[in-house]
Amino acid sequence: MPRLSVVYPIDENQTIKLLYATAFKSPSFIQQHINIPPNVVKGDPDLKAETVKSTEIAYSAQFGRHLFVASIYQTHAKDFIFRSVNNNGEVVFSNTESFTRNGLDIDYRSSHRKTQWYANLSWQFEGNQEIDNDPTVLFTPEWTLNIGASYQHSQQLSYGASLRHVGQRDVQSALNILNAQVTYTLPAHYSISLALENILGENMLHPDIQNFQTDTLIQNASEHPTVHGRLSYQF
Repeated sequence: MPRLSVVYPIDENQTIKLLYATAFKSPSFIQQHINIPPNVVKGDPDLKAETVKSTEIAYSAQFGRHLFVASIYQTHAKDFIFRSVNNNGEVVFSNTESFTRNGLDIDYRSSHRKTQWYANLSWQFEGNQEIDNDPTVLFTPEWTLNIGASYQHSQQLSYGASLRHVGQRDVQSALNILNAQVTYTLPAHYSISLALENILGENMLHPDIQNFQTDTLIQNASEHPTVHGRLSYQF
């Protein structure tokens, strides 16, 4: 990924950064050369490599225990490879036309003696829209939000919680996913964690991104709150 970046310090606490980057991804062997008849998979040897060019402007500020970063970016993609099913029922691969996406990211972190806070807000300008040359953007949320906190109760015991909001995507309505976790550190580098996930009982359905099927939803996780335990060893 060739990169060019310029950082301008406003003062000892604030900076502005300009970043330009490019990248590519070659088609895989399966996408180009695998053919499984009848009507299963048909590769395309003429597939082109995916290419991406991205420009970003970011402002960051750190005052004491608080860090704030806001960035606006534009990504130009060309020849992205997507999977579809033709009239014969075969899985085929092809390159998309070029498309451009624009977005805004805001990050905030705060660190205190026993407490850590963080938040992220993302705005994908083209998200959740039907755009002819960008078949996946309909399944991309316009808004996502993440908020979390952790508290170190003692040297052995800590708590944490997070709330994730994912905006509407095609026929899937917005999701609000609330998780919580408690961790206790045992002697000899062991720790035990107990996590409660999907506390709000959201129905965890997601659009069919693999086949780009509108009005089709796939169950991604349980719609009921679930509890998970974990024993870890750190060395």
